[in-house]
Amino acid sequence: MTNKSRIKIVIVTFFIAAVLFSLFFRWNKYSPGWGKGDISVSEASYYVGRMDSILKNWIQIRDNANFNDDGYYADSYQSYLIFDFAKQAMWIEDSGWILQDNYVEFPAGMKWTFYHITPNGMTELTGRIILKYRGFDTNRQTQEAFYLIGSGGGKGYVNCQIYGQNSSAGYSKNEISMPQLNPRISKRKD
Repeated sequence: MTNKSRIKIVIVTFFIAAVLFSLFFRWNKYSPGWGKGDISVSEASYYVGRMDSILKNWIQIRDNANFNDDGYYADSYQSYLIFDFAKQAMWIEDSGWILQDNYVEFPAGMKWTFYHITPNGMTELTGRIILKYRGFDTNRQTQEAFYLIGSGGGKGYVNCQIYGQNSSAGYSKNEISMPQLNPRISKRKD
């Protein structure tokens, strides 16, 4: 075998190895990258920022709403915060329209679970969840929270916590930690 033939064989071998190596990392669920289930820091930052913005906008809508004397929504149609697991997305809807810049798809390749939490326990909700404000400060009447968790093939999770007075989205590289509701401290005063 000549030196030219050996060089060609080595070059072809390296080329095939490089192609196989790149294909392995492209479709390997444990490789880093967007939509692989093991969410990267930049991906988490993007989605958490979008989710948090939507939650803040929903609270802003509540703060600007018209309430009757009993503290309940006076408008005939409420703004809804919607989590749709068939579409893998969340958004704010008002009068049947998705509000501009208030729609985000969930990161691909993650398993999403939605919980309704009360002092009596926790219930997993599925399908399409539609949340609306019953009225100002009604969380003191019925203490509850909603918790969305997105977990991937690796360590870490994305979450949205929705309480009566505030809401937030976050990311943690630790094991999943469920929020706990404190026993009811005070009742609404009329």
